[in-house]
Amino acid sequence: MGSLYKNYKSGDVKNAAPGYGPNAFLTPVDYFTDLKTPVISPTPVLGEAVTIATSHVYATGKKSIEVYCVPKTVSGDGEMSGEVLGKVFRWTPKIIVAGDGPELLEMMQNLLNGSFILHIEDVKKCETGSGFVQFGSKCTPCTVVEGSFKSGTQGDGRKQFEFTLEAFDKYFYTGALEVMA
Repeated sequence: MGSLYKNYKSGDVKNAAPGYGPNAFLTPVDYFTDLKTPVISPTPVLGEAVTIATSHVYATGKKSIEVYCVPKTVSGDGEMSGEVLGKVFRWTPKIIVAGDGPELLEMMQNLLNGSFILHIEDVKKCETGSGFVQFGSKCTPCTVVEGSFKSGTQGDGRKQFEFTLEAFDKYFYTGALEVMA
């Protein structure tokens, strides 16, 4: 187990841009026939336990729902919860979906009580061409814990849905996503 730890210093941490990218992808859990998990070899490499390098398999005719998020409003906050020797991170990613209309309202209402996987573009995607942060898994999918709709006529009174999700799994996903047209 000691081989999983490494000394880090400020020069090891590369932070090209803060936060996540503006594109998020919501996928109901039942849209997948095979939802991959990290593959851990007998002697794990540092980071292997939280990286999914194999693409998920979608059910026939199902794809991820692309949601454009307002730039610099997407966050993936997490805080520790639980008792001694049973602590876990409770991730609360937040997304703001700009717009309003009958199609968007129906989609948002359907998501309120669903279980899904959330993929958000990682900033590294711009540099490497692949990379998402995945919240949720087959056994512990994301759920909506808080949501609101805002609109106004003053300042930045854009019409938007704001959601706080809850997840207990966070991975770095380098596989491919199939996205609805």
